[in-house]
Amino acid sequence: MPEFQRFTAPDAAQLAQHIANARERLAQALERADTLATVDHAADLGGLLTTARQEAQALAALMPHATLADTVPTEEAAGWYWCASATTL
Repeated sequence: MPEFQRFTAPDAAQLAQHIANARERLAQALERADTLATVDHAADLGGLLTTARQEAQALAALMPHATLADTVPTEEAAGWYWCASATTL
């Protein structure tokens, strides 16, 4: 069976920095209790972790915010959230 073709970041160090920045943005959104920003930043972090081949960590970062994503179903961030979630599986 052919392997699924996945994006590989050209610079692993830069990807690691993007992951760290995404973790910080998510933490800030959680501190502000900003639902939309939390969903948006969780999706970003999940996507970045998946790119880094860290699917288990991506799923762990995404799943705590599934209920929040359900509260904003018409927002673009919710679509990206569910896309990132599905990609981790």
